[in-house]
Amino acid sequence: MLLKTQGIILHTLRYNDQNLIVKIFTRHIGLQSYLVRSSRKSKNIALFQPLNILLLETRWQENKNLQSIKESSIDYQYFRLPYHPVLRAIAMMMNEWMMKCILHGETNEELFEFFLQSLITLDNLEKTDADFHLKFIIDLAQRLGFGMQNNYSLNNTIFSIRDGSFIPKNQANDLNFCFSEQASSSLYIILNKSQSLLNHGARNELLKNLIRYYQVHVPGFTTLKSLDVLIEVFDRSMPTNSSL
Repeated sequence: MLLKTQGIILHTLRYNDQNLIVKIFTRHIGLQSYLVRSSRKSKNIALFQPLNILLLETRWQENKNLQSIKESSIDYQYFRLPYHPVLRAIAMMMNEWMMKCILHGETNEELFEFFLQSLITLDNLEKTDADFHLKFIIDLAQRLGFGMQNNYSLNNTIFSIRDGSFIPKNQANDLNFCFSEQASSSLYIILNKSQSLLNHGARNELLKNLIRYYQVHVPGFTTLKSLDVLIEVFDRSMPTNSSL
């Protein structure tokens, strides 16, 4: 049947000289794979770049591995994200993170709207938010059903990966399933929406601990290829830039 829906490009793979295989997270039918006719010289190859937000008319067939697209067009035109290295690095990390968390064919309009609005918000940033990617990851965990409890206190200072909450330091017996003290403190700051005073080292430490958290709660979640790029771009760009 013909179906009109919004979609966010997550991944594009050249199948042969005439076709692409494109993974698209759609509003109405979740993550789907599409066979798209596009030669190497075709103008529409730019349309199916990762992170593009499209309006699609698809020929959808349930239980089919590769769907087809009848019509496609840009639904939201980025005006900052493609041209700014920091924004681009953040967005690519968000894209890779989503790919590791979304199940193929599982419809989740709330999750789609969250990702869509996160990308649009990122594109419209005028001042640096060095914690944007951390807030995104923490908010995403909440929407995936394993959100982090904000119960930090003088007694509860270590974040437990298993429990998803802060526990007393003397109960943190298995350090493989606990955040470091620095990452626990940084998480508390982000959870409370406080004005961040985190430095690069603290942000990177928290990010690496958040990866460990997802590895426990999301089957098959592996480390990110975009992680080193994000850290390098932040280290190079953030100290001198007070605005985007």
